[in-house]
Amino acid sequence: MGRHQGRCRVCRREVDGRLLRFAEDLDLDVLTCLHRANPTLEGRDPACPRCVEAAVSLVAAELGIEALHDRIQASWPIDPGTTYGVLPVPMRLHANPFYRGRGVTIAFLDSGFFPHPDLVLRRNRVRLYVDASTTGIRELPEVEGSGVLSWHGLMTSTVAAGDGACSGGRYRGLASEASLVLVKISDPQGGVHDVDIERGLTWVKRNHRRLGIQVVNLSVGGDEEQSFRDSPVDQLVSELVQAGVCVVAAAGNAGQRRLVPPASAPAAITVGGLDDQNLMDSSAYRIWHSNYGETVDGIEKPELVAPSIWVAAPILPETDQIPQAEALDRLANAPPAEIHGIFRRLGEVAGLHSGWSRRRPTLIRAAARRLQVREQFLEGAYKRVEGTSFAAPIVSSTAAVMLEAHPGLMPLRLKEILLQTAEKVPGVDVVRQGHGVVDPREAVARALRESRGPLDGLPLSPARDGRRVTFLFHAPGARPVAVVGGFNDWDPNAIPFRELRADVFAASVDIDLDRTWRYQYLLDDGTVIDDPENPRKEPDGAGGFVSKLMAT
Repeated sequence: MGRHQGRCRVCRREVDGRLLRFAEDLDLDVLTCLHRANPTLEGRDPACPRCVEAAVSLVAAELGIEALHDRIQASWPIDPGTTYGVLPVPMRLHANPFYRGRGVTIAFLDSGFFPHPDLVLRRNRVRLYVDASTTGIRELPEVEGSGVLSWHGLMTSTVAAGDGACSGGRYRGLASEASLVLVKISDPQGGVHDVDIERGLTWVKRNHRRLGIQVVNLSVGGDEEQSFRDSPVDQLVSELVQAGVCVVAAAGNAGQRRLVPPASAPAAITVGGLDDQNLMDSSAYRIWHSNYGETVDGIEKPELVAPSIWVAAPILPETDQIPQAEALDRLANAPPAEIHGIFRRLGEVAGLHSGWSRRRPTLIRAAARRLQVREQFLEGAYKRVEGTSFAAPIVSSTAAVMLEAHPGLMPLRLKEILLQTAEKVPGVDVVRQGHGVVDPREAVARALRESRGPLDGLPLSPARDGRRVTFLFHAPGARPVAVVGGFNDWDPNAIPFRELRADVFAASVDIDLDRTWRYQYLLDDGTVIDDPENPRKEPDGAGGFVSKLMAT
């Protein structure tokens, strides 16, 4: 056999080894189907993509496509009634994984901040801390103080730009490689008022060129409704946008027809809330109780909505919740033989009554998991949060990845693309959702095709012309080898990519489109991925996704 060759233990065919999947990595229902052909398949026994695809189709036919989410649910439990885990933002929004905000700087104005490992451990991406809580504004090399006032800004900044260092990369933001400028604007009591936001925005206006700030996130709200003509905050937002800075503001959480600065600023992208029910299915979308309506000047807000519940954010490290969350995580995942010993050491810290020490291990584990749900803990360092304060950073991070894709995008055009690519929530009044749910995948694809962008003049992938189908790929630091799918019997030698222009690759083939085909891309490092630009995907039976080429 050749250098990459291996043999499928189901059909016994010789297959490129880079495409083989091990039995231990397969969804249980898929493995059960494969056992009909080879009952001994287990562990590191390989199965070829053709056999796995056939098993996936059988599971979908017998049990429904929902059954294929088992492997994903094993990592990110997604039953909203019982879950103690949530889907990562990039996964739930089907974001292009190759764009992460490189070379883009986001400024956050908030009540306080913390140098969390998700921002500084692997690489310190915080360019500057600014204390603008008084008129004596100070630029600092590191954050001063880390009390409870730091928590809100810690969460907003990591939802947008955390790299998930404390979760093995699981709970990363869309802009996980962006740089940050963190501007504290709260008063000594932790309040944020119009004058505080004005002071912070004035500093950003004076310094954005020096620091390369391209996006400003405002997960804060001012005092009273007023015309933008009378609001220094709204005027500053307008001036920043005119100067080339994209400004994103949270709508507020009361579910009322009330919009205060900066959410009322005509130039801001105001973001309301979405409840996606912790599912990757847009049919599950529900509008969350965020503020909406007309501003004093008759301008309808929000323009967009984004997930505002089922969002993961770090727990502030210097609080009592960290040891409790870690203790509960240990108990919830401990082997039965070890649970009683762990409970003796950590039961009190976990918040469980000492009487549980006499219960069976399964009951102790269940009690720990119930308490995790009640406290909204995720693993040992994160918790579930909600509010438009976290919807806004999702849009800010989407703006950042768009700017990575096309650094020349100006704020008005960037906003236009965001609104054009948003997905409407069916049956919901426009006044509640604006243009709809932010779509990072589609927004990046559109940014890449703007004038002078790397994909300028090229269609979305996959592009059809009769039977001719063209697949396109462009991603920082990645090179594709071939398109593999049912239409070429998953042969990596059949449809190779060619370089169309610098770092832009294309592969074309004639395909009979009388049925739906599944396909993936093989990269030069041996990984296999779904088509980042194709929104039609389904689980591949091994914890990932395949793209679907739909029948005509």
